[in-house]
Amino acid sequence: MEESFKYHIPEDIPANERTAFHGAAAAAAKAGKKNFNFGGKTHPVTMKKDTATKIADFLVSVSYTHL
Repeated sequence: MEESFKYHIPEDIPANERTAFHGAAAAAAKAGKKNFNFGGKTHPVTMKKDTATKIADFLVSVSYTHL
């Protein structure tokens, strides 16, 4: 896996919530935060800001494609 796409997803995040977790992690990384809340827990931001920007840009493009 390319270095810029490595980040930690806790094992306790259910498979059906991982996309939402990615979105929350990306938003926090893009905002320069050190931690974010998801599922009632605080998680450290382990995603690089450039990766977060790529994810956010992709999610926006997918959203507009499916309108």
